[in-house]
Amino acid sequence: MLATLMVLILGMGPLYVMTKAAVMQREGTAQQLVSAQLRTLLQTTPKSQICNADGSRTADWSAPSTIALTTYGNATSQQVDMTVSALCYSVNTTVNGVSVPQVQLTLVGCLPTALGMSGPVVLREGATQNDEPTSCTVANV
Repeated sequence: MLATLMVLILGMGPLYVMTKAAVMQREGTAQQLVSAQLRTLLQTTPKSQICNADGSRTADWSAPSTIALTTYGNATSQQVDMTVSALCYSVNTTVNGVSVPQVQLTLVGCLPTALGMSGPVVLREGATQNDEPTSCTVANV
């Protein structure tokens, strides 16, 4: 009985590690999917359609948008909605001694937590801003 207990205790360690690795792999795959979609969005949508020249969001991007994605797993496909928010900032850059206003864009993407992603994926131009969300449950993300 003692030997069985020892084998059970020793078997729990590798099982725990394998479970944690599977969870991390699932979250990494979800983050890659969101990241790829955000990059595609940046490449196909002009910044002027997302941000105004003064650093505010355009009317179309004033609220989070959703993108329908098809995910594949176990030979089945599933439609999921990815929430995308835009944060626009106006910063001044000095060029040859002249201050030039420049708009910087940050896109924030979130998948439903059922897909195994715990936080937002942030794709930004420039420095980190104070109002970037750290979770997908924050309002207006």
